Amino acid sequence: MPDNKVLIVSGEDPDPKAEALLIVDKSGFIPGTPLTPADVEQIIKLGDFVHGQGILQSNPYNIAKPDGSGFYVCNLTGFPFLEGAATIFNLDNSGNLTP
Repeated sequence: MPDNKVLIVSGEDPDPKAEALLIVDKSGFIPGTPLTPADVEQIIKLGDFVHGQGILQSNPYNIAKPDGSGFYVCNLTGFPFLEGAATIFNLDNSGNLTP
């Protein structure tokens, strides 16, 4: 990511930062120190977007960086694994998600 940022994928959990993509500034990172909520600059609520598309479960699994800008985010479902239920979304550099 640009500007010394790291994108972290957070899976399903009751935590408010779950089912989300977390953007963290690593410029002040000191090896051996834990990540704290204050380190998170932006939370992209992937779960809210996915549920708004009519998908019951959100389990962000993987991120790919294609040539150009943005990212692809792979979203898997829980068991039972229904054919065609897993999805891939496009995340642009401004944090906007599209199917």
